[in-house]
Amino acid sequence: EAFAYAVDRETIAKKVLQGQESPADGFVPTAVPGHQDAAMTYNYDQEKARAMLSESGYPDGKGLPQMTLYYPGAGPIADAAQAIQSQLRSVGVPVEIAGLDEGAFTEQMISGNFSLFLIGWQADAPNADGYLFPLFDSENIGATDVFKYASKEVDDLLGQARSTTDSAQRAGLYNDAERKVL
Repeated sequence: EAFAYAVDRETIAKKVLQGQESPADGFVPTAVPGHQDAAMTYNYDQEKARAMLSESGYPDGKGLPQMTLYYPGAGPIADAAQAIQSQLRSVGVPVEIAGLDEGAFTEQMISGNFSLFLIGWQADAPNADGYLFPLFDSENIGATDVFKYASKEVDDLLGQARSTTDSAQRAGLYNDAERKVL
């Protein structure tokens, strides 16, 4: 959570990525049915990030292991990685960055050998399921759920959403699942 508060997504989107992207406010993008505004409650607040690090036993980041933020390729994603590195370092998080070619990055990501990574995600179809089910249903651990995220409650919400034909109910279930993950 401290890391999430330490990163200024708004500045990265506007300045680093020159307004070509919008800051993420959840996992489901704005243009996708099922998107909920401000699903993510972590707004940029470096003082809160520092306080949370201290409360967790890592005042000014002291005691945290050296971490590496990996990203695939070069270009704008490398610029975003540099900005994230700077913002995390400003609250005391010891982080380096490393770009890898797509194949090596994917292999490492799937194997779970990263402490931190930066990647974009595009679903095959414009629906909330394509952003939530592959990444957060425990059925996908070892495949697309590279976070090894496991929650029976989220699995149940995603399963219910996938089995209903009522679009409003489905959106509500996906929204609930997204909030639980966040």
